[in-house]
Amino acid sequence: MISEKIYLASKTIEISEHTNYIELTNRLCYYDDKNLNNVMLPYEGTEESAKEIAQTLVNMPLQAKYKKIKNKPDFGGHELSIDKDGNAVWGTQSIGTHTKVWISEPEEITTISGENKKLPCLYAVARVWKRNPNIIAAIKRLYTSENGLNSSWEVSVNAYEYSNGVK
Repeated sequence: MISEKIYLASKTIEISEHTNYIELTNRLCYYDDKNLNNVMLPYEGTEESAKEIAQTLVNMPLQAKYKKIKNKPDFGGHELSIDKDGNAVWGTQSIGTHTKVWISEPEEITTISGENKKLPCLYAVARVWKRNPNIIAAIKRLYTSENGLNSSWEVSVNAYEYSNGVK
């Protein structure tokens, strides 16, 4: 079976602090409309399977690459390289785990085309361990920055279809 990775973007909407970790509440994506990569995750008509699939994120690691950018705590990208044997090597580390996932009732969203629509959204709560103060500093700095704390995530798919240029 051929598998492909689809990349999506998310935004942290809330941070809560605890003794040993911080929790990030992220809106991972909305359903039933395309993203910037011309990818759409279907929900209408697939509600039960979408909910089951969403739950597979629970206990999945949160990966990051800490960097200083312009002398400020920040994050890199996927940091992918290929070793001498042709194997993919990721330069990220596990910084936490997803603990809760849910799909919201349709809510007001501004899509990438600028339309306002009511769409269901995928949310996740992630715990980030405080044992790495550099990671925590980067998260807090980016969360309060003008652009906010954003991240990317990927979905492995075994089948998809194209319709009007949207995967």
